Amino acid sequence: MCIALFSLCFIARVDAARFDKDSLLSAAGEGRNEYLRISALLELSDHYSSFFKDSSILYARQALELSRQYKNIRGEANALYAYATIYINSGRLAKARETYLEGLKLCDQNNETDGKIEGLVHFSVFYQMLGKNDSMMYYSLKALDLSKKTNNIEIQAGVAHDIGNLYASEGNFDKALFYCNQALETWKKIGHKNIAGVMSDIGNIYFNKADYQKALSYYRQAYDNSVQNNDAQAHGYTLNNIGLVYYKLDSFNKAIAYYNTSLKYYNISLNKQGIANVEDNLGEAYLKTRQYKLALESGEKSLELYKIQNLIKGLQGSYGILAEAEAGLGNYAEAWKYQKLASEYQDSLNRLMLNKKIADFETKFEIEKKDNENNLLRAQDAQQKTELKTNSQITLFIVIITVLCLIIALLALSTSIKRKHRLELLSRFNKEISEQKKTLEESDELK
Repeated sequence: MCIALFSLCFIARVDAARFDKDSLLSAAGEGRNEYLRISALLELSDHYSSFFKDSSILYARQALELSRQYKNIRGEANALYAYATIYINSGRLAKARETYLEGLKLCDQNNETDGKIEGLVHFSVFYQMLGKNDSMMYYSLKALDLSKKTNNIEIQAGVAHDIGNLYASEGNFDKALFYCNQALETWKKIGHKNIAGVMSDIGNIYFNKADYQKALSYYRQAYDNSVQNNDAQAHGYTLNNIGLVYYKLDSFNKAIAYYNTSLKYYNISLNKQGIANVEDNLGEAYLKTRQYKLALESGEKSLELYKIQNLIKGLQGSYGILAEAEAGLGNYAEAWKYQKLASEYQDSLNRLMLNKKIADFETKFEIEKKDNENNLLRAQDAQQKTELKTNSQITLFIVIITVLCLIIALLALSTSIKRKHRLELLSRFNKEISEQKKTLEESDELK
């Protein structure tokens, strides 16, 4: 049973709430505006990154080439971030980190502030995934601080929304609500399309706090907003979340009604992962109401969709629903078969999680080492700058003292010259007086 999320909505391109392959392919075609083509290619890459790696790489490469052709720095940076996402989904975390840094460096060199902000948010999510919460919040708050220096309030709201989701994932619901509400207030003022998204995420926060009435209130507001925007996929996830609230409140028939309506909209938007999720939720609700045949149908539908996407966790859940439904129908042999498969997939999931933890530990160690090396280099650079500053200050002090000494010496010399000149004048004056006196005396004697 899963809540539908709107995480990192600000980074998504073209339309954060809807995926329309045909429209995106049309937008990415020759003769279109270069910016729209790049955005469409990045949206396609992002959509396929978790389950169709080859398609995701293809679109990311096309976006990168097109961006470089038109010297679109932000597009090039976002294409690099798309590659980093692909590396993450392939388990190549060190390569993902390297690619994120490449994108950030590109933005720094070209004074591309918006692209840098997006990269910092991506980087914060990357460190969240590694469990490095201090680094996660460092890059998130750095992105927020940088966004406040721009006039783009949409980006400011988007970063605040993403920080709220990061805090929510850590269980810090008070801070999560603070930042999400900041984003909501801004987007309400400008009538932004992400109003439904942030309302849905605030609903998720209250859902996780088990405050189901507040969660229901925000989900309903999110649904109303999605109706205004005629967004089928947004209808789907908000209705699914409302169904989850009623499930938690033991109102299983209401939950089933909302799940079924949600399913209609997910089918319109062709969101296979959303459809599988809702079918799973329906299966569990049908089991609670002992509608075992319907539970079996939902379990089989979700199973097929999870097989296509190769989602082991989903497969394990679907087999569990099938096992319980068959047992409810009295088909114990079938129930045992499905239960065995559910257990096998659970074991596979546990092994994958263990292997992932080992791989993540090794990668974390490598990244930690690189981070420490970078921190050491930054510290050394800061120390060198401090030393240079100190040396410059000392040099400036010596120059000032030397100049002052020269000035004092020149003043003293000038005073000495003036004094000597006055003495010479005085001596000459005294000599003249003496001569005049002598002349007068001689004159007196003559008389």
